[in-house]
Amino acid sequence: MSDKTGAVTPENTTSALSHLAFCALAALGLARQDGVAGTPYAENLFLIRWH
Repeated sequence: MSDKTGAVTPENTTSALSHLAFCALAALGLARQDGVAGTPYAENLFLIRWH
């Protein structure tokens, strides 16, 4: 995130959500490689439990 002031703006919100989505997809990709999330149901469960 480029703005470190903590102001709640649409740009900051979008940036934070984009970063969260990227991290979730990266974690899911690693889970797939490890064989943890091999089915759509397992992927959904992984993402629900991921934090």
